Amino acid sequence: MKKLFNIIINAILVLIPFFPILENFFPNQVDNSTFGSYLLHCLGISVVMLILMLISTRDYASSFFGLKLTAILLFILGMIVMIPLHLGPPRSDESLIASSYIEKTRYALLIIAVVIVYIAIFLFLKKFWTRLNTFEKLITIPLIAGLPFLLWDNYDSFMFTEKLIDWKNSGKDSKDFFLQYVIIYENWRATGRILLYISTIWFAIILMHHSFIKKWKGIIITIFSIIGVLFCFGFLFVNSDLYFPFMIPAVVIAPLYWLGLSILNEKKQLKTLIF
Repeated sequence: MKKLFNIIINAILVLIPFFPILENFFPNQVDNSTFGSYLLHCLGISVVMLILMLISTRDYASSFFGLKLTAILLFILGMIVMIPLHLGPPRSDESLIASSYIEKTRYALLIIAVVIVYIAIFLFLKKFWTRLNTFEKLITIPLIAGLPFLLWDNYDSFMFTEKLIDWKNSGKDSKDFFLQYVIIYENWRATGRILLYISTIWFAIILMHHSFIKKWKGIIITIFSIIGVLFCFGFLFVNSDLYFPFMIPAVVIAPLYWLGLSILNEKKQLKTLIF
């Protein structure tokens, strides 16, 4: 019963940040009147996630703040990306100006998520660098190559309001702004997301090789990330409709959240992974 209980809890944790629970409370796009309530709902779900994680790791819950920092940071990703994911599609018309703070919140959180990803992985690499083989150390290549794309991606979107206002003030039609913007820059966005998927695959291989996570979990996460890479290439070279779901920033980060959960559930590795 205890094992079954843990399986149920972890299944909930795997799905809860990405399952459309919030859409039941906010069936339409979150707007200025519902944004505060939406954030409170997200906070409530985050508290539930934290409680479930502590229950799942109750055998060492008293040492929560001494747990593996990498795993905790990756777990926090689920709480962060849940907020932009369920806000509804990004605004691509003049309504962006009136709701700019909602969109800025979306992209600010995604920037924070990217920074947390890099801190988490580089903390891990710093601790275990001498134990890694040459191939494993090469994970730094896609990580470093992807960082400028990922930061630019979300910062550029963060500044959409100002750019749209400048576009309108120059006498141009606001409808043309997003059309030309998508055509020019979407390949750069896809490149950053491909590199993050590749880094995730590499990180999963490292964790499996050193028995920090169970192989079956690592394989599932790796397959998910490979599919993500294929969808991103498909988006670039085949059909732009393949943006969904694997080009969505929160979905790109999801495998890293799942890796964090996987590490947290490996009790045998607890002591070796404490930072």
